Amino acid sequence: MQEEQQLKTIVNPLPGVPPQGARFVSRPRLDATLDELLAGSHRAITIWSAAGSGKTTLLAHWARRLAAAGLKVTWIMEEDLGQVPEILEDIIETDTERLMHTHPPRRIVIIDDIH
Repeated sequence: MQEEQQLKTIVNPLPGVPPQGARFVSRPRLDATLDELLAGSHRAITIWSAAGSGKTTLLAHWARRLAAAGLKVTWIMEEDLGQVPEILEDIIETDTERLMHTHPPRRIVIIDDIH
């Protein structure tokens, strides 16, 4: 039961998304690129850059914008990778139930900090 409850917590919108820091620097060009990729037929996007360049900050900002626009966002950290099959199963089950009653919004899964 506790494991099931913990899994539900991970799948709820935006848990684990790092907070926006006071020194956040907006990157409209990168935001626009991510939005264009999302609007296209892309199913996976990889962001690669040097450590400390702001990848997590960029994705966290994007996740908050997507959630504010009504999309479902799931944030998975490296320490959650062992639970990915269960997380994805729960997402599919939840979205399938919603699909039976309504048209669920598109789901975005962000996996952060994989080395």
